[in-house]
Amino acid sequence: MTVAARVANSVWWLASLPEARRFARAMTKVEATQRAVLARLLRANAGTAYGRRYGFAEISTAEEYQARVPLVTYDDLRPEIDRMAAGTPNLLVPGLPSSFVPTSGSTAATKLIPYTSALRAEFQAGIAAWIADMFRTYPALQGGPAYWSISPATWKQRTTSGGIPIGFDDDTAYLHPLIARLLGHAMAVPPVVARIRDMDAFRYVTLACLLRTRELRFISVWNPTFLTLLLEPLAVWAEPLVRDLADGTLTPPGDITSETLATIRAGLTPDRRRAREVEQAHMEPASLWPHLALISCWTAAAATGPARTLAHLFPHVPIAGKGLLATEGIVSLPFYGLPGSALAVRAHYFEFLPQDGGKVRFAWQLDEGAQYRVVLTTGGGLYRYQLGDVVSVVGHAGTCPLVEFMGRVNAVTDFYGEKLHEAHVARAIEAVAAEAGMAIAFTLLAPEGETRVTHYTLFIASDVPVDADRLALFRQRLDRALCDNIHYAYCRELGQLDAVNVCVLSIPPSQAHTYLLHAAIRTGIRVGEAKPVYLDRDTTWRARLTKIAMDDSSK
Repeated sequence: MTVAARVANSVWWLASLPEARRFARAMTKVEATQRAVLARLLRANAGTAYGRRYGFAEISTAEEYQARVPLVTYDDLRPEIDRMAAGTPNLLVPGLPSSFVPTSGSTAATKLIPYTSALRAEFQAGIAAWIADMFRTYPALQGGPAYWSISPATWKQRTTSGGIPIGFDDDTAYLHPLIARLLGHAMAVPPVVARIRDMDAFRYVTLACLLRTRELRFISVWNPTFLTLLLEPLAVWAEPLVRDLADGTLTPPGDITSETLATIRAGLTPDRRRAREVEQAHMEPASLWPHLALISCWTAAAATGPARTLAHLFPHVPIAGKGLLATEGIVSLPFYGLPGSALAVRAHYFEFLPQDGGKVRFAWQLDEGAQYRVVLTTGGGLYRYQLGDVVSVVGHAGTCPLVEFMGRVNAVTDFYGEKLHEAHVARAIEAVAAEAGMAIAFTLLAPEGETRVTHYTLFIASDVPVDADRLALFRQRLDRALCDNIHYAYCRELGQLDAVNVCVLSIPPSQAHTYLLHAAIRTGIRVGEAKPVYLDRDTTWRARLTKIAMDDSSK
């Protein structure tokens, strides 16, 4: 596999270089690039029902586009999306989407985002620039296989009422089909593993494949917790994993179809030498893959803590952020050595709503240090679409904004006017935990009360005992930090809210993270893409998390 992986990676790198050069030039002329992207999108979609409604064919400038086409949310476009899903063509895009991709929503549990060939090409443009920079910065990555996130089929692949597929299983769906096929020779875990619905069987088979791949060079996941939870059963399954590796067998726990099992087993051969090496490594992740050169995952906002936990498992491996890539579009690209991530100015057309109010800004009008809400126009039929993500501008490369993800716009709890925002909550928890010298691997702030919300509780879980005195100090400082929000402070002064409480869970952090992942995937979200959160408005978290502990203690 190693030779085939080297060839595949080299071809991918070479194929990505032309787009990387185009992006490098675009970073020096953002305004011209963005105006050209908008003109292309308007031409391509002028004949759609939406394009005719707003006169795309007559719009010649970004200023006209801003004046004639309204800002929208998913709910505004939902009637057209529902009709497209039922089979009506030419509404938001020419013809019909090739598929719909599910993602979480605020008013609806799951949103279906149209996925088209034009949108795929836009993703490919951004990904190619990132891949070229990644291989340039970490040339060792070309030397062996990679693990690209594959999510288990925890919900059945299905179609809309119009027969259009919903969802796809792994990251390669964003790539050109030829590149995706080529990368099949460089993947440590075969895509067929995504067919496994049972979580234990999925984890076992994935680990078995990874342990066979001594030359593993790169791991790409979305949520860092996905990887830490994947690795957690290594010690428990050490004996059967080593035995399977030595004998060329596969004996996963849980349910797995005979067809899927036979397909995976067909590529296995005994490897006693690797089995001895794995056994001598005592299932320590840092020792299992000596050539691992990079791990890519979310590292910002609520993923900061989980990414730090992952870094402890792999102390000698760089953990690199992914930039901001949403189901709806690719917002920013991680360019190594630069602060933040570069706005994907060749992929989509961008506008920005200042967090402190004011008129909509173009991509070439952003101020360093300011925060903005992202507005997208894409080849997937989203026009002036309010993504719901907040970014901070941390610098510029040429004229290209460098941004950092801060959180979600709708990640706000507001019962009495306190307006707690997840981005502020995240900063407060991180700062206060550092001051108190507390290592907390799981945190979730949520409202509580018997008949009405009376206070917020921070639920925490740690792998080490929590000192009572430090906990009391932590609680006091956290309440003061939350009071930096004048709205929260006013509610505290009026007695509408009591001081924040802290609840130490009697379960390990991994179990709490697992529960959040399972709650997300029940809505149809791929498990690898379920986002970590610091703040939730649900008032039932104590009962839900306590039940986990009770169920665990009864086993």
